[in-house]
This record gives sequence, structure tokens and C-alpha cells, in this order.
Amino acid sequence: MADEVTVDGRGVYDRLEFKNQDNRLVFRMYAPGGKCRIDAITVKVRDRDGTKYRLTGWCEDGEWHKRLSRRGHTVQCDDLRLMYKPSGGFWRAVVPRECLDGLANRVKVVRSRVYTGTAVGKAGPTRYVARG
Repeated sequence: MADEVTVDGRGVYDRLEFKNQDNRLVFRMYAPGGKCRIDAITVKVRDRDGTKYRLTGWCEDGEWHKRLSRRGHTVQCDDLRLMYKPSGGFWRAVVPRECLDGLANRVKVVRSRVYTGTAVGKAGPTRYVARG
């Protein structure tokens, strides 16, 4: 079992579900999607000590890209997942804990955004969620 939280979104972003599992962070972002049907999606997380990470997915020249970063530097994370699930109408992101060096057990989403080219949707912040 993981501790989890759901927050309502604004604009084109319906809601965000966040689970802080033992071995990974899992996000469900109910927003428009489908590879390059949006311009970008971001999720920023932090712990109480101030350790921050940013997950970004974006479309460039018709190609979908994803990246995990800390302090503006890319973090190598081969098992990072960010995909759109059309059957559920949400983006699903999975970030393994092994990629989150120094991130404490209690984490919150500072903010999440989706950029459609004509609109911006926002969700967050959440409360701190315990690992479990």
C-alpha cells in the first residue's frame, strides 16, 4: 500500500492523483493528451528538506520526449515512464525511487501543468504524502 492524494485541477486539467509507493512515485494526470496532441506536461515534486525534482514531457518536431531533472540538470533514469492512457483519459508517470537520489520519504507535488498550445491546465500543490 502506498499513501496517496488527489487534488482537483484548473483549466483543461481535471485532477491529479499521486501515490508515493515504496519503490516509485506514480502520477495520474487527468488532462488532454496523446503524444504530440499537447505541447508539454510537467510535474514538480519536493520533500521537506528542499530536494526537488521535475518530470517533463514535451513535443518537439513531431517527436515526444521525456526527462527527469534536478537543479536544471538531467537525471539519468532508464526506467522513467510517461505515457497517455486514452482508455482512462489520463497521463501516467512512473518515477523509480532509484532515480531520486536524496529525496526523503515524505514528498509533495508542488505543481503540475499541461500546455495544449492554446490553454494551460494546472493542478497542485498536494499535501505531503508518506512513502509506503
